[in-house]
Amino acid sequence: LGALARGIASIASTLPWLVQGMYLALIVTRLWTIGMAIFNAVRSANPITLIVLAIVALVAAVIYAYKRWGWFR
Repeated sequence: LGALARGIASIASTLPWLVQGMYLALIVTRLWTIGMAIFNAVRSANPITLIVLAIVALVAAVIYAYKRWGWFR
């Protein structure tokens, strides 16, 4: 009975680490899922959408540079 109690105590002392590891795996899996959803959306977008997104990104970069650096003005 003493060996069983020591075994249960050993498991109970390492259980929080196991739970934290499982939670970390859950977070990583969810982040990977979000990343893959974004990747799939970009891959399935048609060329016109990609061109519009590129133009929007370029305009945003110019506005950022205009507000950030005086020599750009």
